[in-house]
Amino acid sequence: MDRIIHRFNSPEEFLHHIENIKEPIRNSDYSRSDGWVDTDSLSEAICKAKTGDPEVAKLISPKDVELASCGNASRTCFDVAGDYVDIGRYLTGEPECMGTTKKTGKPIINIMINASILSDISSESIQERGRAVLEIMSGLETNGYNVEITLVFSIENNMHTVYLKIKDSKDYFNLHSLAFWLTSSSVNRRLKFRLIEGCKGAKKITGGYGASSDLSKAELDSMPDCIYFPRLKDNNGGYKIAIAEVLENYKQQ
Repeated sequence: MDRIIHRFNSPEEFLHHIENIKEPIRNSDYSRSDGWVDTDSLSEAICKAKTGDPEVAKLISPKDVELASCGNASRTCFDVAGDYVDIGRYLTGEPECMGTTKKTGKPIINIMINASILSDISSESIQERGRAVLEIMSGLETNGYNVEITLVFSIENNMHTVYLKIKDSKDYFNLHSLAFWLTSSSVNRRLKFRLIEGCKGAKKITGGYGASSDLSKAELDSMPDCIYFPRLKDNNGGYKIAIAEVLENYKQQ
């Protein structure tokens, strides 16, 4: 089975897609009282995705981050016509596979955050890691960079990879919206579940929809200008080491 690639250029596009899925709702709307997911229903998760999370946003303090040679003053736009072919997009059948590089006013930093999580990761750990990453993003924007943020969900067994851009470099830094997308367990356990429920060939595997994984070296090599934060792997604060390693590595580039 070939890996299926999903690309969404905004939260609005993603939410519109899952709200129009016709297949029966299953795991995405399960009711649980053990804190495994931080909303009571799929509809509540969709509502919060649209309005954001002001309570978490209040807790965010921008972190002053120093990155050597950070960012660039150009951005790549994709369309059906352009200056060159993006081979990755072409091979996955993406119509908008032609790239054009455009100059911008401020340096742009492309951030990719692996939002895939295993079933034993707690909602508290998801929120803690999300807040830590969001404080870095907020600090970069405060220091004059345009940050572009993409969530990636890499799903083994079912062979799906989802790319969801939650902030374009030219977008306003909406702290309430980003607080939800980066810290809520419902992003994975309701919204992503609903996406997979609407995919042909996706199947329920041992009570879920496939195991999470990090991107392969080949996938990362195809995005050399991207700062990549790997998936959350434990409930013991391991994300702090992972984030520190990512930032240190980028300083040395």
